[in-house]
Amino acid sequence: MTETVAWAVPEAPAEQLAFDSLLLRRWTRDDAAAHFDAVNQSLDELTPWMPWAVGYTFEGSETYLADCEEQWAARTAFSYALQEASGLVIGSFSLMSRIGEGALEIGYWVRTGRTGRGYATLASAVLTEAAFGLAEVDLVVIAHDTANLSSRRIPEKLGYASAETPVPADLPAPQGTGMHLFWAMTRQDWPSSPGAVLLEDVR
Repeated sequence: MTETVAWAVPEAPAEQLAFDSLLLRRWTRDDAAAHFDAVNQSLDELTPWMPWAVGYTFEGSETYLADCEEQWAARTAFSYALQEASGLVIGSFSLMSRIGEGALEIGYWVRTGRTGRGYATLASAVLTEAAFGLAEVDLVVIAHDTANLSSRRIPEKLGYASAETPVPADLPAPQGTGMHLFWAMTRQDWPSSPGAVLLEDVR
């Protein structure tokens, strides 16, 4: 993939996005314990696909959350905890501007024990809608290792279009192929997409 520079989005999405019985809320430095617990309980599922999860420590959570606050302030990334009604953090989702001006990339993972329930699909739909709520964003992208079939199902269900030709990953997954497949949703296509219909059904 051609190297790009993160752009500063002129406006930020909402800090809290509620849907179904779940909540996406902005990560802060105060969430270090909750973030580390969610990661630590999910290492068996995270480490094959997430290079940062290998050898993860509590200090890793502190650093990540500090970066989240700095990136939000700079308008280069918007990172959220996915939280159940009980308050338990069950995942992490981000909108990132690293792929070039006018576009945002969605990144995500869901806690072990909460996968397979459609939470990542719903949260990604919510973030897609939030991205297109920003006037400067015309494209939303999701990328995953070509061997990560669970991640693949999310853009497929939402109606994203596949780029078809994989590209080398900037940070290869420990158990992946080292190749990323990119999926894209345009502002024009979103209103009639399966993802937009899904959100209508849960509201």
